[in-house]
Formats: sequence, structure tokens, C-alpha cells
Amino acid sequence: MPTPYFTLDAQLRFHDKWLKIDLQRVFSAEGLSEMWNEMVKDEEITFNGEESAHPEDCTDCFGTQKKDESNDKEKKEEEEVSTSVHHSIIETWDWGRQPDETELKDCLMVLVDDQQKLSAQMAKSTLSALRLRQRLVILERYLISLSHSMMEEKYKVRWKSPPSPPPPIVDNKRYALIH
Repeated sequence: MPTPYFTLDAQLRFHDKWLKIDLQRVFSAEGLSEMWNEMVKDEEITFNGEESAHPEDCTDCFGTQKKDESNDKEKKEEEEVSTSVHHSIIETWDWGRQPDETELKDCLMVLVDDQQKLSAQMAKSTLSALRLRQRLVILERYLISLSHSMMEEKYKVRWKSPPSPPPPIVDNKRYALIH
């Protein structure tokens, strides 16, 4: 089952809110859930994968369902084609000539590659990996708010500072008389 891909869409109006949070709470399960749900509620997390953030907002759910079903069919067909290719190669070896060393290595590499892809996909879908990604996104959101606040303070300091005194006026006549 592929994990949903989500992106952070930090909005300016929530910067102050994120500066006031207790950042230590992101390391507890309850705090992580609350902060994540708050970001989803504020629509700062956008999903662009298998799942949608707001399925109730779907205007043409039947159309998207059909589209998802066709995507699923395409994925299944691709998997069937790749597995059938592997089976056909092995079947030809059973009844035909014995493969040489390079053919065996190629087949082994394909099998190892498939296994690595499957393992990586499963590792990404574990609960600990999902929570780690959520924590990182929340910390990124806090960092965005903090850097925006620092830039804002720098801007305010620059504009509130008293104007520098005008440079002293040099008396050219007096300077000319001395030399």
C-alpha cells in the first residue's frame, strides 16, 4: 500500500500561532497528533498521492473513483507484465537450453531490484517512518515561522532606528585659507 505524499503549504496568517507552540510536544504521541491535525485543519498540509485531505470536498467523486480504478488497473497490469516476464524467462530455462552466467546474473539483478523496491516501499509505510515525517514537517513549519519572524524584526529595526545625523558641513572657505 503506497503511502500518501504530502507537502507543506505554510500560510502567513498562521506564523504567530506556530511561534507560540511548545515545540517539545512534537515528541509525544498526543502532541504530535494535535499539531498534525491542526495543520491539516488549517489546510497547511496538502496531499498529492493516493489519499486526499478532504474527500468530502470532491465535486465529481464518481469521476475520480473511475480514474483511481483505471490507475489501479494500469498498476496491476504493469505488475502482471513484469512478473510474467520473469516467469517466462525462467520457464524457457526449464524446457530449453540452460542459461549462461550473464543471463543468470541479469535475472538475479532483476529479482534483487524488485525485492529492494518492495522493501523500501514497506519501510516507508511503517508507523515510525510516518511519525518521523510528520515530526519533520511540523519542525519545518516552526522553522518557517521563526525565520519569517526574524526577518520581520530585522525589517522593523531598520525602519524604526532614528535617522543618522547629517554629515558635517565642510567650510570650503576656511579649508582653502588654511592651505
